[in-house]
Amino acid sequence: MTDDPRQNGRIETAMNEFGCRPIVGATTPLMAAHKVVRRCYTAIANGKPDPLLGSEGRRERGTGHRTIKFAAMLDVEPRTIER
Repeated sequence: MTDDPRQNGRIETAMNEFGCRPIVGATTPLMAAHKVVRRCYTAIANGKPDPLLGSEGRRERGTGHRTIKFAAMLDVEPRTIER
């Protein structure tokens, strides 16, 4: 066994010894994403707009498309799928 707390799963303990406290746990982003997706699909099932997006859905869709470079994916599709 090593004395390196990162390899022993004791990084939080080591941080505490220096007076540091983690703000969130490693699963917090996953739990937050799950909550958002759950709320979204609940709204869809009830015929309501997404409570997080409200009236900004179109703008967020554009942001998402830019994030994943959607236009570039569309350029690739005819060369790779449609034959």
